[in-house]
Amino acid sequence: MTSMRPENKQNRQLQRLLMMNNDYQSRLQKRPASMGRLGMKHRRDLVAGKLTQMLKSVFKIPQELYFDTPELVRSRGYAVETHHVTTHDGYILVLHHLLGPLNSSPSEVQKPDVALLMSSIFGSSSDFVINEPHESLGYILADSGYDVWLGNFRGSRSGLNHTHLNADTDRFFWNFSMDEIAQYDYPALINSVLEHTGQQKLFFFSYSASTLPFFMAGSPTAGIMDKVRMSVAFAPIAYVKQPSVYVKTMARLMLTIQVSVLTIMQVCSPVHSHHPNFSSSLTLALQGTAEKVLGGPLYRGSDLLSSLLFTVCSDGSPFWQLCLFVATTAMGGTNKGYFRKNGFSLMLASATSGVSVRSVAHLAQQPFAPGIQMYDYGSEAANRVRYGSLVPPLYNLSDVTAPVVICTAPNDSLMSEEDLQRMMRDLPDLVTRIVPFQRDFGHFDLLFAKNAKELIYNQLIEIMKQY
Repeated sequence: MTSMRPENKQNRQLQRLLMMNNDYQSRLQKRPASMGRLGMKHRRDLVAGKLTQMLKSVFKIPQELYFDTPELVRSRGYAVETHHVTTHDGYILVLHHLLGPLNSSPSEVQKPDVALLMSSIFGSSSDFVINEPHESLGYILADSGYDVWLGNFRGSRSGLNHTHLNADTDRFFWNFSMDEIAQYDYPALINSVLEHTGQQKLFFFSYSASTLPFFMAGSPTAGIMDKVRMSVAFAPIAYVKQPSVYVKTMARLMLTIQVSVLTIMQVCSPVHSHHPNFSSSLTLALQGTAEKVLGGPLYRGSDLLSSLLFTVCSDGSPFWQLCLFVATTAMGGTNKGYFRKNGFSLMLASATSGVSVRSVAHLAQQPFAPGIQMYDYGSEAANRVRYGSLVPPLYNLSDVTAPVVICTAPNDSLMSEEDLQRMMRDLPDLVTRIVPFQRDFGHFDLLFAKNAKELIYNQLIEIMKQY
C-alpha cells in the first residue's frame, strides 16, 4: 500500500480548513446581528470597567459616586424598597419607595399623604436624595410625614428594560419623545403609586424638563389630572418663545442635526431602491448611521461617565471653576458655597442618567413652535402619517386642571419672565409662585442647594398642608 504523497496530504488539509472556514462564515451570516452587537457591547463594557477602576484609583473617587438610589438612601439611614411598573407600550420603569428612617415604627411609616417626585428627563430618582437628609427634598418630605415615592423615566439608568425590546440592540427602544413620557410614563407611575398606597390622589413634583410632559399630560387621553392633589413644578418649562441665547443656540444646533440626518435618510432611500448595486454598502451605511443618530440615546449614564465628570468637576480639579462657569452660564446662579464638598460633581453624575435623542430634539423644537407642540417628525408626509395633519398638534394648558405651584429661581437663565407670565396666565388653577429671596439663586439650586429647605421647601410644605 503506497503512502499518501505529501502534496496530496497538504491539499486535503487545506480543503478541510477551507470547508471549516466556509462553514464558520455561513454560520456567522446566519447569526442575528444583535449577537454581534452584544459582543461589541461586552467588550466596550470591559474597557469601560477598567477605565473606571483606573480613574477611581488615581483620583480617589468616593464610592458614593457609584451608589444607585437604594444604596444612597440606605447610606443616609433610611429604608427603601423598589417597585417595577410596566407602561402600556412595554417599558419597565422603576419606582423607589422611601419608607422613612430605619428606626421608624410601623405606625410612623404609614403616611396618609402621598408624594411622587420626578426629576429632569436627563436625571434620575437619586436627584432628590443625593444631599444630606436635612437638605434633600425626598428626606425632608418623608420626615414631614409624607409617603414619598421617587420615579424614573424610560431611557435612564433605571429605565432600560422593556417587555420585548433590548436597549442595547434594538434602535426602536429609543424611539420616544416627550409625548410618550406624557402619555405612558406618568399615567403608569401615578396609577401604580395610588394602587400601592390605596389613595385616590397624590402630590406630584417635577423639575425642569420633566415639567413639560406633565403639562402635556393634561390631555384627556392621559387621564391623570383628577388624580393629582397638587402639582409642584420646579423651574417649569412650558412656553419657550423668549429663550435665552444658550437655549436658542442649543435648540438650533439640535434641529440642524435633525434636518441634516433626515436629509441623508431621504436621499439614501431612493438611491438604494432604484440603484441597489450603486454604492449600496455606502448608502446603507449612511442610512443606518442616520437612523441611529435620530433613533438612539443622546447619551447613556454609566460609571465611566460619572467618573469622568467627577475627575473634571470635583472640588480638587483644576477645571472645577470652568465646570461651574459653564453650568452657571447655561443655567444661571453663582453656586457660591451652595453645594457641599464635591456636591457639584456628585450632582452632575446623578443628573446625567441618560436620555433619548428624540426627547431632546422634541425639547429643542419648542422655541420654534407656536405653542406646546407634539413631536415634529421633520417632514409633512411623516407628520400626516402620525397625526393626520401636516404639522403636529398643540397641547392646551387649559387641560391642566390640577392645582399647580411653581417654584422659580431669580437667576435662572433657561426661562424668561415673559414665558413664565404667559404660562401663569394660561394655567387654570395656579396656586402660587414661590421665588427665593436670594437674587443669585439659579436653576440647579432649586433642587441641589444646601439652603433650599429654608428658602423654598419650608414654605412649600405649609402650602401642601392646605391640600
